Amino acid sequence: MLADATPAGDVRGFVYAPETHLPPRNGKLDVGGAVGRGSLCVTRVPLEGGSLYRSVVPLVSGEIGEDLASYLAGSEQVPSVVGLGVFVEPSGRVAAAGGYLLQTLPGAAEEALRLLDETVRMAPPPSALVRESLGAATMLERLVVIGAVVAAEQEVRFRCNAERVAAAVLAMGVAELHDILASERRIDAQCEFCNERYALEEGEIRALLARAGAEV
Repeated sequence: MLADATPAGDVRGFVYAPETHLPPRNGKLDVGGAVGRGSLCVTRVPLEGGSLYRSVVPLVSGEIGEDLASYLAGSEQVPSVVGLGVFVEPSGRVAAAGGYLLQTLPGAAEEALRLLDETVRMAPPPSALVRESLGAATMLERLVVIGAVVAAEQEVRFRCNAERVAAAVLAMGVAELHDILASERRIDAQCEFCNERYALEEGEIRALLARAGAEV
């Protein structure tokens, strides 16, 4: 599985083997069984200056929420609660999906952490919360009984565009692009995230090379 996001709230992702089907485990989707063993790789690209951050940790269960919480607590030293849920209809259609991420701020009192842990344990499962179509603020009210103040809200949306496809084409390398110009003179690419097909003609390929500072 691969997912990426920007500070603007644009997200996208895809699953390499989307047709995986396993029997339910304890009445729930067996996500851990489908994911199996492996590693969680987190890469952060700085917006301005700074160096690339990359961390790789082993999966603890294959359950996405548990693995993310383990990474945040172990690698970033931030105690976190991650709850993810999917409500699937008998037909196999996904009717609702979502979840929450709760993190402590520096200096959080131990009593607040204990209360939060107890509240989350007693709360309905994430799949039940998303089935109710609860908004973020309402979900927080259910989970943070000590009082929640909404400081800001930001829309999160799936977005994929030709600019990202162009960046992927550039990653092929200057030599490969010159070879294409000498033969096919165009590139047909299909985005793995949205399945859209993009065609880059000779002029567009030359423009990409010029952007990369290469001879055209």
